[in-house]
Amino acid sequence: MYIEYSGALSDNLIISPSTPEIVRFVNDSHIVTCSGNKGVKILWQNPKGEILLITKGRIHVEEISTRGIENVALVFETINVMDAGYWFCHIKDTATKRFFRLVVNEEISFMDTPTLQNTTENNDVTIRCGVKGIPEPSAAWYYSGKKILFPHEKYTKLADGLLIRNVTKNQSGEYTCRAYQISDKINEYDEKTIKLTVHHKPICIQVEDKDNVKFGYLNGYVNLTCICTAKPRSIFSWYNNFGTRMDNQFQLNTQIFNDDHISVLQVFINDSKLFGKYTCTGRNNLGFAESTIVLTEGKRPDLPNKFEIQGFNSDSVSIDVEATGSVDIVKYRFDLLSDKEYKEKETWNTAHRYEFPTANGKVYLISGLNQNTTYLIRAASYNLAGSSEYTESKVFTTLPMKLPVSSGYCLSKYSLLMLRVLYVVVAVFPPIISATFV
Repeated sequence: MYIEYSGALSDNLIISPSTPEIVRFVNDSHIVTCSGNKGVKILWQNPKGEILLITKGRIHVEEISTRGIENVALVFETINVMDAGYWFCHIKDTATKRFFRLVVNEEISFMDTPTLQNTTENNDVTIRCGVKGIPEPSAAWYYSGKKILFPHEKYTKLADGLLIRNVTKNQSGEYTCRAYQISDKINEYDEKTIKLTVHHKPICIQVEDKDNVKFGYLNGYVNLTCICTAKPRSIFSWYNNFGTRMDNQFQLNTQIFNDDHISVLQVFINDSKLFGKYTCTGRNNLGFAESTIVLTEGKRPDLPNKFEIQGFNSDSVSIDVEATGSVDIVKYRFDLLSDKEYKEKETWNTAHRYEFPTANGKVYLISGLNQNTTYLIRAASYNLAGSSEYTESKVFTTLPMKLPVSSGYCLSKYSLLMLRVLYVVVAVFPPIISATFV
């Protein structure tokens, strides 16, 4: 039976600090002293019952004698999990003992938890998240910031991760493993986010209308767009109406531009035989998909026959435009360039482009311009087949910003006129005006 101490002198044996239970984290340091009368032999005993005699090391004892008192310090340079338990101090060859209980907590850590994890669609996958800590943590799972509630038809919570059954590409994204330590001595949490990438075969998305028809006109350019999402990304191929694979190297009137999930076939229609069906295929190691676009002959839209600058101020301009000869106009495009830049480069390639859907009686407003700057602007109309030619450019100069007067106000001519009128009215009808403002 052990004698619990209270910090008071009993048989001249005292432990300091006198806390019966000491709570520390892994890798913390700590010192406890045990003191008795001069000349007694004080010993420290670990939780295994072993007497500690070493004077150097991770855990060791140090003898300190001061003012007729024997002090033996128990030194923990770094604490680990195995140090938890009851530590005893006693006088050699006596039954007198004192003890304290060392509680060792371990902060939450994540083991075997890669932040990037991959799988293949339609498989069962476990997102690995091994959580370690003392007290033993409990874990919760979140997908895209939303907590996953268990039981769940798609997810199963495991001791070391999250099981997803028959995973789909739509379940790609960020999963967060959040661990909690809750007890009467500790209340902590930590989390780790894992990005899951689900590999899948290509899926092509229809870009054009319901019949996947794209209009073009003779001696004009047209862009046929193919979008196929895939992991790993698709390798694209294009085939013309005759089943011939198209290649930049051999097709003089076409050019192919590829990006991550998109391929664009640009066709210069210099022959009516180029109208017809074009097939795009996307392929990776998991499969392939295809999309067909029907290039159909249309009519090039008419040049806007009405193009007028309605007004402008220091940072915007309003334009009235209309192509009255065409009934199928879907939008208007405006190219805008400063006069200075045009004179330096003599090209419209760096112009800012603004596009607006058509609307009857609408005046189109372009804002965000620089004050007191001369601009050139031109317009073109668009239908489903493409764009018209551009109009002749027009020139306008934005107004300079009006600076405040010294009093802090800037009055227009109309405001000054109204003040003069009010002054005259007050002078002629002072009693009425006074009553009005009381």
